[in-house]
Amino acid sequence: MSNKTPSPLKSSLVIAHNTFLESIRNRVLLVALIFAIILVGLSVAAASVSFGARARLIMDVGLAAGSAVGSIIAIALTISSFGGELKKRTAYTVLVRPMPRLSFILGKFMGLAATMTVVISLMLLATAGIVVSQGEGIPNAFWGSLWLNLVESWVVIALSLFFSTIAIPVLAATYTAGVILGGNLAGDILVFIKAAADKGMANTQVFEFLYYLLPDLQNLSLRSQAANDMPIPMNFLLHGTLYGFCYAATILIAAMWVFSYRKTL
Repeated sequence: MSNKTPSPLKSSLVIAHNTFLESIRNRVLLVALIFAIILVGLSVAAASVSFGARARLIMDVGLAAGSAVGSIIAIALTISSFGGELKKRTAYTVLVRPMPRLSFILGKFMGLAATMTVVISLMLLATAGIVVSQGEGIPNAFWGSLWLNLVESWVVIALSLFFSTIAIPVLAATYTAGVILGGNLAGDILVFIKAAADKGMANTQVFEFLYYLLPDLQNLSLRSQAANDMPIPMNFLLHGTLYGFCYAATILIAAMWVFSYRKTL
């Protein structure tokens, strides 16, 4: 028999596969999907009494659910899959094998990212199906919005993994939710900081620095364009994609670094 140590990439792929299967069977996923279906159903009911804005309302609610519920699912799955394993110490059975810890983080990320790709795609394609069933067309911006929703979910997973390496599951979920909330309000936060600086408030540079640490999730939203059947701004789409990839990669590398030097689980 060969005692050859598996490569870090192969180890990551095995962990990704197992994580994907585990996540698909997670009950949290089923509850969140039911909640998303209810939201889309409510949008259909509201559209039935709305004149001239049926497709717009369904699309708007469906995309909002894809973003909000998708973030909730991503946090819950990541915390239960990664943070839960650390807390219960079941991760020992994997980490005792001859592989670097960064392979474990990368595998978890890939498995969870694959899960969220399936989940969000199904949610938004269901929204598109409802719009078509109402006799309306699918705006081109919808597909760009679907893509950026996927990128957003990968950012959320990276953040959840990072906080799971430095805090217990409850705190990790709280920190991630707080950062995501701040990221959705990033534009408003920057306006407030600049207004405070104009009024002579001290230490605004500190808050501005903290602002740049937040993920500006408004760079990952084409919801308004999709709901109003507006053309896709390609520069915005490319910028959002690059921004999301770079932010997720940076946070993921930070999680790998912290986990690699972590003394105990």
